[in-house]
Amino acid sequence: MTHRPVARTPHDGGAVRRWIGRGWLLWAYLALNVPLVTGMILTSDAPTYAFRSAIAVLAVVALAVGVWWQRPAIPDGWWLLAAATVATAGAASVQVATLLSGSPNGSSVTWAQDLLVLSLILLIAGLTRLVRLSGGASATDTLDALLVALATFLVLYWLVIGSIRGPSGVSLLAEVVYPLGAIALFTMAVLMLLSVGVPTVAIGLLLVSVVARVATIVSLLVPAFTTGSLLGAGYTPYLGAAATILLGAAALHPSLAATRVRRERRENLVARPRVLLFVVMALAGLTALGAKVMEGEQGNNPTDVAVLLVGGSVLLLLIVTRLGVTAGIAQRSATELARRSDDLASAVREQEALQRQLRHQAMHDPLTGLPNRVVLVERLEWVLTRPGHRPLILAAIDLDRFNDVNDTYGHLVGDSILVKASHRLLDATPGQGMLARLVGDRFAVLLEDTGLDEARQWAERARQALRQPYRMGDQELFLEPRVGLLPIGPPRPAPTATQALRDADLALRAARNSGDRVAVFSPELLTAQTYFNRLSNGLRRALARDELTLDYQPVVDLATGRVVSTEALLRWNPPGAPATPSEFIPVAEQTGMIRPIGAWVLRTACRDARPWYDRYGVAVSVNVSASQLDEPGFDNLVEEVLRESGLPGSALMLEITESNLIATTSAREASARLERIRSLGVRVAIDDFGTGYSSLSYLTRLPVDVVKIDRSFVQQLDPGHGQRQWAFIRAILHLVESMGLQAVAEGVETREQAAALRELRCPCAQGFLFAKPMPADAFARTLTSPALPEARARAGPSGSASRRTATSRRAA
Repeated sequence: MTHRPVARTPHDGGAVRRWIGRGWLLWAYLALNVPLVTGMILTSDAPTYAFRSAIAVLAVVALAVGVWWQRPAIPDGWWLLAAATVATAGAASVQVATLLSGSPNGSSVTWAQDLLVLSLILLIAGLTRLVRLSGGASATDTLDALLVALATFLVLYWLVIGSIRGPSGVSLLAEVVYPLGAIALFTMAVLMLLSVGVPTVAIGLLLVSVVARVATIVSLLVPAFTTGSLLGAGYTPYLGAAATILLGAAALHPSLAATRVRRERRENLVARPRVLLFVVMALAGLTALGAKVMEGEQGNNPTDVAVLLVGGSVLLLLIVTRLGVTAGIAQRSATELARRSDDLASAVREQEALQRQLRHQAMHDPLTGLPNRVVLVERLEWVLTRPGHRPLILAAIDLDRFNDVNDTYGHLVGDSILVKASHRLLDATPGQGMLARLVGDRFAVLLEDTGLDEARQWAERARQALRQPYRMGDQELFLEPRVGLLPIGPPRPAPTATQALRDADLALRAARNSGDRVAVFSPELLTAQTYFNRLSNGLRRALARDELTLDYQPVVDLATGRVVSTEALLRWNPPGAPATPSEFIPVAEQTGMIRPIGAWVLRTACRDARPWYDRYGVAVSVNVSASQLDEPGFDNLVEEVLRESGLPGSALMLEITESNLIATTSAREASARLERIRSLGVRVAIDDFGTGYSSLSYLTRLPVDVVKIDRSFVQQLDPGHGQRQWAFIRAILHLVESMGLQAVAEGVETREQAAALRELRCPCAQGFLFAKPMPADAFARTLTSPALPEARARAGPSGSASRRTATSRRAA
């Protein structure tokens, strides 16, 4: 059972609160009342009222203890009930004193009656406060309570009071105050029952106590009409004692702590119990009125008839008022229901309009208003599943370098261009075609009953329309559209809608590398894409599965044949057939995996090269991609790897191809990053020199230490090519030497090539003639020999010894 938490000190009566919570005080209270009630039954006159007074005093104590420690809701109402019990105890004490004196006087009787009236008033006041437990009684509750009370009074007057009322009469207190008090008390009890109900046992005990108090007053009044005395007789003391005991029990019951004010209340005016009570009381009151009137016609006391007539009139007025209130509430409910019905109908219409709007938004692009991918897929599914084999073309279109427009001019300008482009495409789309915007600057057009030749002509017209300048203020912007065409029809089986969009996208990707910017899908594109995806997915797992390895190919001094450095070459051995570097490295660069893989290569090569450099002075070179060089923290990575491996910077060389230099963000940023790396002692080499663009320009602008001559020039040194082929490589060697750089010839495969390079005074070379790429342990074994066998071999003119000595010195 839930009790209201009350903040108290450890000595604030916690034991009393536990006794109340467990019901011990309630049972102790009832046990103490047993001998007192027994004493009332076995005695008469003064002792009876003495026991009655003791019962009242005990109830006062129970009320004080219960209300103080249980802290119920609306405690002032319970304190008023306690004050009423004090007045009852006082009246009983006065009656005891009066009976013991043997000569009742008017003042003592008046005191007793006044205390009883005060007790009645306090009871009514306390119940009025406790009615607020329901959040406040409604007007309907009040009317129903008055109706029940008045109907009950009329029935009692007809059956009891009017029948036994003597001609001598009694005091005004008996005729007016007590009956009205009883009616008021009964009315409050009914009102509390209707509004509050019986939420807890304590409230139920309180209502039973009030009913017992009303019965006490009735049992006091009935004999008073014949005897003229209000001192009570018969069962009056016992009913009063029962009412008092029940009131104290209500205060000590543990459920009193759980009484709470109801926050929300839903009144049901047509509930079956309420309607039944309303009908029974109305019929009973009117029946009593009619019966007494009939008796009045036979000569009974006209006063009684007048009382019943007045009461009946008030009863009828209450009934009419109650019906009016019910009708008014029903009318308001009907009006509210009609209003809610209108609101519901309006909400349904708004919901339908919102659904239409949401459906339109879900199926159309918000910027251009064109159908979106969802509509295109639905259309494709319908077209591809209809009977017949009419030719179809699905075209995918985008605008080359459109993102540059957003980056340069902002998204508002980009959106404006997309809207204009959609209008141009819409004008170029034939009537049987469907234009949709997929995402960003990508559109799709479904051309029905269209062959491939006709589709090519349409694609050219669409490209010409999209290539027209887009005027933005005082500027004109030009964009280059690309078109991928997917023919759908025999002899190939019809694809699904998802497959069709995929294949059109593959054709669009092929158009990016097409000279005429238009490409047609072929199965080879799907095969290549599937292979690309397989390599891409495999590379993402390669590092975690230790599938990557490094091979090392030596770089030798042509004069002495000794190994001066080695190049780290990446190898990938996935499950199944191994992939060549020319296959997987472009995939790694496109997917961004080149950065983590490149970092792994750098760390592994430096770790492997540390003992080689310490023992033999052999340096290591590592290839670097454009994306690695563009990475802002790449120079920090190089420094970190050198520190972790313990390899000095002079033992590391980074190789960058000319194409990678061109692909970097800017030469200035690349130069600054390379200068930072060179400050660590690391050398920088241009790989595949002579095959890229602006080679001489990069030699003068970028910090470079080594130039690696591409194998295509070395191959021309074979017999049969003539001396003219020597001129270009001789020019490269003279240029490199004049700039203070070192040259390394790549791809040396024959002795004739090696001899020619010696003749041209090339200091170092690398190729299959000397050694193929090999694992780290195999390369370490080659370092134990004084020189590679093929490097010591001589073929053709070798030059003088002094020349060889000079060459060797330069290579060192």
